[in-house]
Amino acid sequence: IPENVGRVIATLTLGEPEVGYDHWDKKGTIGIRIPSAEGDEAERFEVFRFITPYRRGWTWYMDVTDLLPLFKDAREFDANIGTYMKGWLVSFDLDFYPGELERQPIQVVNLWNGNADIGDPEKPVEDFYVDRVVEVPEGTTHARVRATVTGHGMFPNSKNAGEFMPIWRTLTISSEANEGDVLEQDFISMSERNHLWKTDVYLNPCRPQGGTWKFDRSGWAPGDKVEAWKVDVQPEFLFGETITIEYELDEYLNEGRGETWSPHHWTDAVVVFYK
Repeated sequence: IPENVGRVIATLTLGEPEVGYDHWDKKGTIGIRIPSAEGDEAERFEVFRFITPYRRGWTWYMDVTDLLPLFKDAREFDANIGTYMKGWLVSFDLDFYPGELERQPIQVVNLWNGNADIGDPEKPVEDFYVDRVVEVPEGTTHARVRATVTGHGMFPNSKNAGEFMPIWRTLTISSEANEGDVLEQDFISMSERNHLWKTDVYLNPCRPQGGTWKFDRSGWAPGDKVEAWKVDVQPEFLFGETITIEYELDEYLNEGRGETWSPHHWTDAVVVFYK
């Protein structure tokens, strides 16, 4: 690894095994495990999310420079991919390019990881997306939330949730007020809205595929990588000792509960601090 890293690019290739390509679009993820200082179970961070193509292979590239603090010392990676009947040959590489970063990432903190059931009053989505209070590292000048979320589920769930249901979400970042006066142009709280819905699926260069690969979906496409929703604090944002991060979905009630498997949002979100 260069002494000064200006960019980190991840390359993922799915090849064809002897039994042939898998037939269906399935979830895929590459993770890195960070050992605990206390000797507890290692903490997993997602590095690269993708959805497998219908019956073909492909190569994807992703800028993962934000995750640079995770790529040091001895690390274990994992690859998890859903399959149906067959499988995949997996190749994964990280390339470190020398250069100077405008902002140096110094710490990555997990926020929410796993599947959030949606539309079920007995399992409120707020119980998964619990507000997170995170300590701010010394020397921090900037922060970014990276939320990688994809919707999964099918009819007869209401509105064909969660694969084919668009929904709005709101991310809020708040800080404790620093001592002294807060100027009018300074920020100690900010929110951003986003529509979890991918509308350019038909432009996917991984083509041709079988199945319904051209249909718009809830944040993903068959045979494509999944990019994170990135929310940066404003330049005038004032950091205290902690920041509070909230993630909210617009209201949705699944009137088809119990008729098929529950719709859910597959979530891996982190906050990255910079100096």
